[in-house]
Amino acid sequence: MSWSVAIDIEILREVLYYRLVRQVVTGHEFSLSKMAEEMELICKNLSRHLNCLANENKATRKRALEAIKKEVVKKQPRTDPEILNKVLHELIRPLLIMFSDPVASCREQAIAMLGEMIEQVSDPHDFLQFIIPVLVQRLGQLNVVEPMEEVRLQLVELTHKLIELSTKRIAPYLDDIIKILQRTITDQFAEVKKESCRCASSLAQNIPEHFHTQSESLIAPLVQKDTLGHQHSKVRVAAIRTIGELFVT
Repeated sequence: MSWSVAIDIEILREVLYYRLVRQVVTGHEFSLSKMAEEMELICKNLSRHLNCLANENKATRKRALEAIKKEVVKKQPRTDPEILNKVLHELIRPLLIMFSDPVASCREQAIAMLGEMIEQVSDPHDFLQFIIPVLVQRLGQLNVVEPMEEVRLQLVELTHKLIELSTKRIAPYLDDIIKILQRTITDQFAEVKKESCRCASSLAQNIPEHFHTQSESLIAPLVQKDTLGHQHSKVRVAAIRTIGELFVT
């Protein structure tokens, strides 16, 4: 091969490489532009519904929640997880305020929507700092604030979901979750008890190196008569399994 031909081949390679890089960069810029447009459109559509969440009329609040769910959660094709992450940053505070709504069905809708969204976003860990304090406020007080059994179950299920999605990154919130479980394990509703036991087991599996320092604080609620001696065998089994997890950890 002559020197000039070799040079031509090298030049061709450089040209092709340049074109490939330009296509990739241009495509990336186009993708970012489309994402920005989609997010802007979603936020624009949501603005009116977000205002309605503060309306005094409970029917208006319920319709607003349904509209937000349709726009964000049930949208087909599904919203890109990165876009949804940014959208949830706009929604998270209004949704969490709805956790204290005086109407139980509004609370249920808000909790269910957040649970669905947290599964679809690109990084659920981003939202722990907002969600965990509200869960503590609703479930972790000496006198549990949430009055409805079914809503308490939803909240404990959301707690469990956050543990599973965050895995080891749940560790900074261990004290808060233990505070919640100390109350919910002794809940009068059997389903809340069982889900709380599953939460404790999930903590033990995901962050064993941290969990062992706090595990003893769950023994007392687990061995209480209305837990370990509960009339439902599934509650007793869940409690025994969780106690086993604590000792293994």
